[in-house]
Amino acid sequence: MKKRMMKISVGILLVCSVAIAGTSQAVDWKYVTSDTSGNALYFDPGSVENHTFDIVNVWVKYKTGFRYKMNDYGYSVSLIKIDCDEGRLASEVIVDFDKEDRLLSSVINPGKPWFSISPGSFYSKLQRTVCPVRFP
Repeated sequence: MKKRMMKISVGILLVCSVAIAGTSQAVDWKYVTSDTSGNALYFDPGSVENHTFDIVNVWVKYKTGFRYKMNDYGYSVSLIKIDCDEGRLASEVIVDFDKEDRLLSSVINPGKPWFSISPGSFYSKLQRTVCPVRFP
C-alpha cells in the first residue's frame, strides 16, 4: 500500500511538473507586488478556483531578487490554498525553475499545515486580490 501511494505521488508530481514547465511562460501572469530587493509575486487569474466560499486555490509565480536557493535559480511556481476567512495559506505544489525555464526541483505537499498570512506581506496582498468580497 505504501509503495502504491508513493507511485501515485510520483506520478502526480511528474504530471504537474510537465504541465507547469510547458505553460509557465504561456500563462498571463498578473503582477501582485514586489519589494526593494527585487522579489516579486504574480498570480494566474485563470487558475483561481473557489472550492468553497472560504478556500481559494491559485497558481502563483515568485521571482527572487537574490540567489537564496542555488546559483541558477530563476523562479518558483506554486499551487497554494488560501483560507480567506482565517487569513492563512498552504502550499500544495512547489516547482523551481532555473533562469532558462528548466525544471530544477518540485515538491507535492498535500495536507501540509496552514500558515498565517502576515499583515502587509506579499501573500496578504494576494489574499486581497483573489479572495471574494463578502457583502453584508
